[in-house]
Amino acid sequence: GDGRLELVEADMLMPDTFPPLLEGCLTLVHTATPIDIPLNGKSPRQNGTSRRTVEERQIKPAVEGTIDLLEAAAVAGITKVVLTSSIASCRFSPNPSPVIDEASWSDVEFMKSKLMDSPVAAYALAKTQQELEATRLCKEKGMRLAVINPACVLGPTIEVNGSSFGLTIMEQLFNGEGSPFEMNHKKDTLPDAFKGWCDVREVSEAHVKAVEQADAEGRYLIYSTDAHYAEVVRMMRVHPGLFDQPYVPINSRDGVMTGNPAKFDNTKARKLGVKFIDFEKTITDSTSILVQSGRLPKRHQRPIAPNNFFGLMSALFREQFLVFLGALLVCFVAFGIALCAMRMWFELFMAILRVLTGGNFVPDGFFRDQQP
Repeated sequence: GDGRLELVEADMLMPDTFPPLLEGCLTLVHTATPIDIPLNGKSPRQNGTSRRTVEERQIKPAVEGTIDLLEAAAVAGITKVVLTSSIASCRFSPNPSPVIDEASWSDVEFMKSKLMDSPVAAYALAKTQQELEATRLCKEKGMRLAVINPACVLGPTIEVNGSSFGLTIMEQLFNGEGSPFEMNHKKDTLPDAFKGWCDVREVSEAHVKAVEQADAEGRYLIYSTDAHYAEVVRMMRVHPGLFDQPYVPINSRDGVMTGNPAKFDNTKARKLGVKFIDFEKTITDSTSILVQSGRLPKRHQRPIAPNNFFGLMSALFREQFLVFLGALLVCFVAFGIALCAMRMWFELFMAILRVLTGGNFVPDGFFRDQQP
């Protein structure tokens, strides 16, 4: 950072450490919130986690830590706050908005009622309450607030061996281990569900734009696409290191995608200047990190559900070289069958011509009188 970047340590549960860290700053970008979502897709009750533990690990650091930080920011003279919230504060509701946008809010009482029976209710409640408290405090203290609400964040890490919650989700999906967001997972299958996604580079750009633009204020939805889990895995399989891996079937009655993607409106983020990245590039770049770091592939037997010729070849031969030999063999067989068919039709055509010409047709295509 050419001397412009200074890294200091802070603890969200130790508010006394905040004031000296904020001294001389005009803008605060608050991104810290723990993600305590069980990777097995089970609820706190199913995992034997108490309500008190859930509140201590997920809700208290997010909500109380934010309150203490913003109180200290106001005292330090901060004039603008950029808060990283989540799509979780927009759509956890018994009656979600038909179109997700900045006006969509999760239902606090509904989340509280589901706290012990949903793997994501605690996180959604923490982010919603955090955002509500930040809105209240910034209004009271006269600080401008811009909130970034990303969907599930994918994309490459800075270092090859870096990790992220999004990359872990991709790894689990590819290995047939389900998604942390979906309950009642059947082993070695993909959840039959759509999910909202975005790219970490979009989220980063949104934060920078929100800091740089003086009039940036309110919520900004960073939501680039809504895609089925099977679509994510399909795009991952394009990578040369993964294309020969066994298919993981969709956990649905007929093994096909059901339902529809959610509708969303990210117009405000686009007006902020966020350039949304093609989703296939997001998956390609993320998959490259997983392969380069050795996290994928994990070669082991799983149910095979080939849905096209390429999938059938992979299922039959597994390894790339054998897939090539198999494809070559199929081509030779098909070519042989085509030659036989052409010969048969040629012979038939010649026989018809001989009948029509009284036997005077010769192969060079000319007719001639019979010799005495």
